[in-house]
Amino acid sequence: MKITFLGATRTVTGSNFLVEAAGKKFLVDCGMWQGKKEMEEENFNEFDFDPKQIDFMLLTHAHIDHSGRIPKLYNEGFRNKIYAHKATCDLCSLMLPDSGHIQEMESEWKNRKRKRRGEPERPPLYTAEEAARCLEIFEAVNYDEIIEIDENIHVRFNDAGHMLGSSIIELWVKEDGKEVKTVFTGDLGNNDIPLLDSPTMIEDADYLVMESTYGSRLHVRNDEKAKIFLDVVSETLDKQGTVVIPSFAVGRTQEILYELNKIKENTDDEDFKRTLVNLYQAGGKTQAALCQEYGIAPMTLSRWIKQYSIVTTDDGEVLTAKQVKELQKRNAQLEEELLILKKAIAIFTPHSNND
Repeated sequence: MKITFLGATRTVTGSNFLVEAAGKKFLVDCGMWQGKKEMEEENFNEFDFDPKQIDFMLLTHAHIDHSGRIPKLYNEGFRNKIYAHKATCDLCSLMLPDSGHIQEMESEWKNRKRKRRGEPERPPLYTAEEAARCLEIFEAVNYDEIIEIDENIHVRFNDAGHMLGSSIIELWVKEDGKEVKTVFTGDLGNNDIPLLDSPTMIEDADYLVMESTYGSRLHVRNDEKAKIFLDVVSETLDKQGTVVIPSFAVGRTQEILYELNKIKENTDDEDFKRTLVNLYQAGGKTQAALCQEYGIAPMTLSRWIKQYSIVTTDDGEVLTAKQVKELQKRNAQLEEELLILKKAIAIFTPHSNND
């Protein structure tokens, strides 16, 4: 078996591996190069192989840096099956035509600049219509299902926990009477990510091809990361500010929406607010501890304490600070109305000549 690394090597994008084994040539991923101008120009270069000679393809997930050159591959003659998890197939049906639409818009914009410079125009990498055509060769598979490509090649897709449909691919190849197992991780997720299952644990492999984008750094725990994010959002909103969040459209954005929805659910729940204030007033936990445990910004909790702190009146009636404030406001209004009434009485009451 021979593996040629054609992308995502010493860089992040353009994932593309050519595997030659058991008389077959096949690809793992065919992603788009993204980033600086020089890197994106790589997308227009010829493939390092003849697309017509590729027997099949294994796709780890739908992100464009792993799937984005599939329409180009199709346009240049590849017509065999692309095996991918069914969720990846569904996402590619949206993301690849959208990528084609972006290619068309960018090409139009760049061609206007080329025309002004007297340079020849260049067609887009592919169009939305061309991207839609390649979807016919996708073959949907399930997790934990062994797929027999032929008698010598078997594959299994496992949950990678990176995004919906993302897969760790186990590959078994029989050659010269010996079976060798190779594992392609694709992009790996972390444990305990909201909305996603944790990555599948692979017990053994003869060869491991693993992504290492964040291999040299320690991640902040997910609950701590969410707290930092929610604190920034809450404090900004408390100041009547605006939060701008650039994010990948598929995967990361869903995580952000999930965390933002937690803020909405908590801040809309009056019982939740009162519970936190009661915990604070009971003396069991500090404001800092409550903020950390429940993902609430300090300024937000301080405002709730002012609103919902309990006050007991002389006759034993229990009121919240918010209710006391409302009563004070109403009392001020009544005092003002009383003053106006007194002035009116003084003006309209008849006076004797001796007054």
